[in-house]
Amino acid sequence: MICGVKQPILLVLVHSAPENFEKRKAIRETWGQDQEGVKLLFMLGIANESEVEKTLEEENVQYKDFVQGNFIDTYHNLTYKHVMVLKYAVYHCPEAKFLLKVDDDVFVNMPNLKIFMKLFMAQNSERKKILCSRMCGNPVLREGRWGVEISEYPESMYPNHCSGFAILYPHDTIFALYSEAQKTKYFWIDDVHVSGTLAKKLCVTHIGLEELILSDDEVVEIVDSSFINNTKPFLFGRMNLDVHQIRILWDFVSKYTPKKVILDYLNY
Repeated sequence: MICGVKQPILLVLVHSAPENFEKRKAIRETWGQDQEGVKLLFMLGIANESEVEKTLEEENVQYKDFVQGNFIDTYHNLTYKHVMVLKYAVYHCPEAKFLLKVDDDVFVNMPNLKIFMKLFMAQNSERKKILCSRMCGNPVLREGRWGVEISEYPESMYPNHCSGFAILYPHDTIFALYSEAQKTKYFWIDDVHVSGTLAKKLCVTHIGLEELILSDDEVVEIVDSSFINNTKPFLFGRMNLDVHQIRILWDFVSKYTPKKVILDYLNY
């Protein structure tokens, strides 16, 4: 068996901060629970605090679902984590048809995603693609949390890239990106570096999933207003969700099936 499952369709590697114990627990109990054809692991660096690291060791003894890199888990090391995701897929789960890199504050509509992947494979023979929420024409910020020095990135605009909270990589794209990462100068904003700079060098096409991601208002309708007539199919429940929202969304998708064709919402 490759990657611990028979005939793997999807490898899910979740970017998680060491201290996010409750978020990992919520994922394990909702959309990330064991299911056929899917392998899920949490990707972490080393915690800054020894007590957190000790608790992580205990958590992994219980669940055995971590991959931990040899770097401190900080924003400036996110690219190490993202490339670690690609490396794991290349060396430990090469037969998976898709890799989903996702953050631990995102909801994944796993029933819809499995349908979507099968439909996409049947209709797309050219696989040099990345599927995500696209970021186009973004200026390089020189100040603030995401401020970048000119010496780090001299250009004024970033290449088209993905919003990093959820990126779906078809199999044929993964090895090419990992190989390119070995010979390209490191840049710490991981979604720009991997899905932008590396993808541009490889002439990878970005396919937009914007219409398949719940908006803030749609999350509120489902979570707070118990709105059950939502027929729009979706794959992801946006970023920055709390544990309660993730659990409610899982309850929702476990009961209701969309009435429209998922692929109609793709943006090429």
